[in-house]
Amino acid sequence: MNKGNISFELKSWNEASLIEIHHQTHKWQSELSFIKEEIVFMLHVISKYFNKFVSTRHIDDTFYVTEKIEMLEKDLEQIKEDMEEHERDLVDLYVIPDEKDEIKYREAHGNLAKGLYHFLKKYNNLKKTFFLEAEEVLRENELTLDQGIDFIPE
Repeated sequence: MNKGNISFELKSWNEASLIEIHHQTHKWQSELSFIKEEIVFMLHVISKYFNKFVSTRHIDDTFYVTEKIEMLEKDLEQIKEDMEEHERDLVDLYVIPDEKDEIKYREAHGNLAKGLYHFLKKYNNLKKTFFLEAEEVLRENELTLDQGIDFIPE
């Protein structure tokens, strides 16, 4: 299963080794960091061209997109926290191996994958909406992104 750039291509979570699960989680974390930068960029574009985005024709869409971006940003932070906890649980499994804890860990990994998949569906839909809206606003105002977006992520 593949949603966006994030891959869910491990065998069954029950068949994968713990190190494979660790690598998959690390890859997800890395890709979520990239998504965070995309969110910062989208908010920067809206801020930079705010007066153009909130023209009478685009005001409702702009507020909708901005609200959804901020909600997804909170969801993203929660997913990242959950993944950090998941990695700490893995360390505990290596320190004190326990079959029941390993089963719970694998179940938790599957739940993380499902949550991440649903997050990505929402994020990709919102990203598409944002870029369609931004393209329309920029086209209407005869602007291009290379005309003055001085963007340096925090």
